[in-house]
Amino acid sequence: MKISKRLLLIIAVLSVGAVFLHKLISSYEEFEQKKIQAKLHKTHSDAIIRAQAGINVYAALVSSIKSYTKNKSAFPEELELQSYLNDILKDIKFNDSIVISYYDNNHIFKYVITPNAIDPMGIKGDSAKLLLGKKRLAEFQMLLKTDDIHLLHPINVKEGWV
Repeated sequence: MKISKRLLLIIAVLSVGAVFLHKLISSYEEFEQKKIQAKLHKTHSDAIIRAQAGINVYAALVSSIKSYTKNKSAFPEELELQSYLNDILKDIKFNDSIVISYYDNNHIFKYVITPNAIDPMGIKGDSAKLLLGKKRLAEFQMLLKTDDIHLLHPINVKEGWV
């Protein structure tokens, strides 16, 4: 009988210990989950802030180039425009690729400018009609009638990252 009481006492102590240990492990797992969620939320928030900042920089670039071309007595030559682009980019930390494509009313590319090259993909003189297709060209024509800034899928594979 004395052994049974000891055995029951040991079982009771082990049971209480097991419940305590289970609660401790559950609490630790919950804490780790909250840490992971907090880190995920911070990473997500940081990504949104970086994206918004990038869009704001891009909008400022587009606005500046638009103002520059609009306030010239004639549309600037491609070297002038490239020089202007490089002047803007050197003062801001903009490391993304950027291409300025300009084409006439017949959709023939007149200028294709990057910070480091003029017409790097060799499309100057090509027709956007051939590169876009009728449906995409119609969509693009509608966008050209607005003053809004739109982020588009690359227009064609020949330009690549435009």
